[in-house]
Amino acid sequence: MDEPLTGVTLTREERLLAVLQATYPGWEIIYQPGKDGELPWLARRRTPPSEAQRRAGIRELVYRTTGEALGSAVAGMVEIAHYVH
Repeated sequence: MDEPLTGVTLTREERLLAVLQATYPGWEIIYQPGKDGELPWLARRRTPPSEAQRRAGIRELVYRTTGEALGSAVAGMVEIAHYVH
């Protein structure tokens, strides 16, 4: 049986990153804290969108200032991808 982790504290961002990575396996989700004004949250689609998907608004790369905003953007593109191939 696995032993529970002790002394490990995850930040809010690390927890959110793990959730986004598990929720959207078709996207590489990255959090890179940086300087003020930079967009630390990035999602890269693992397979490039088709031309029809691009026209419908799906992007291969998405940058946002917060994990919540990134999750919302990716969720919208996943929804579009269900209908546009």
